[in-house]
Amino acid sequence: MAVVSVNLVSDGQSAKTSDGRTYRSVWRVITDSATDTPYTARNAAGIPGVGDAHTDDASAKATNVVADYESPGKEGSRKHYKVTATYSTPTSRTPEEDPLDDPVQVSWGHTAYTEVVWADQDGDLIQNSAGVRFNPGLERTRHYSTCTIVRNEETFSATTARDYIDRVNSDTFELDGYTIGPRAAMCMDYSASTQTRNDTDYYQVRYEFVLKDATWDVVVLDEGLSEWVDPADHSADRKKIAEGGKPVTQPKQLDGSGSYAAVGAAPVWLTFQINATAVFSSLNVGSL
Repeated sequence: MAVVSVNLVSDGQSAKTSDGRTYRSVWRVITDSATDTPYTARNAAGIPGVGDAHTDDASAKATNVVADYESPGKEGSRKHYKVTATYSTPTSRTPEEDPLDDPVQVSWGHTAYTEVVWADQDGDLIQNSAGVRFNPGLERTRHYSTCTIVRNEETFSATTARDYIDRVNSDTFELDGYTIGPRAAMCMDYSASTQTRNDTDYYQVRYEFVLKDATWDVVVLDEGLSEWVDPADHSADRKKIAEGGKPVTQPKQLDGSGSYAAVGAAPVWLTFQINATAVFSSLNVGSL
């Protein structure tokens, strides 16, 4: 029980170029015993193994090698076998061998937010013809930039992710090559799904950020119905703002120090940092 001959035959040979190159090579293998099996032909000297290079294209590797009887069912053909090898080169659609080396997916877009507007584009207060602000205030729709990043990572911590959701950046950080100033980005999503490829377990992690032109700080007009009795002493009592000897019933502008502002004074805006913060520079979202 031995292999008598192994010959490359022209019938069945092929070559194709598309997104990568593929080849097919065919051998006729003859043994000296009818009790031999395709296993004998498949492992004959001269037959390539999976991963072996094509003789004319070293970049093309054997991906499949199949042996079968040349004429199944015919007793006289039990010693004759056809062995077919398929070769291919990597294509643009072939995943990287190490999934952690896969390209990072980045997408930019916009999302709509509705906000109350207290001043016009020139910074003047929006008021009726009697000089009273509208209540409720006027609303407008603004679109803020969004950045979504999906990448494969070796580890993931749900606890750490929870510490970023709904928080804004306390520091300057890089996002897809752009420099983002403090408190300008809010993390809307930090999630992951488990994946396995090429015997490698990993996480496909998704980050999503919403960016404001300035910051996520809330800016409101300094106004109220009361003022400090003594602006220099905030431990003292407050008093009702009065006009014409009567307490006002609509909020009046304050001067930034807790005192009733003079009529016609420029509005004073107060800034509040109401969102919790986190250090975004430690996230894996910088130069992608």
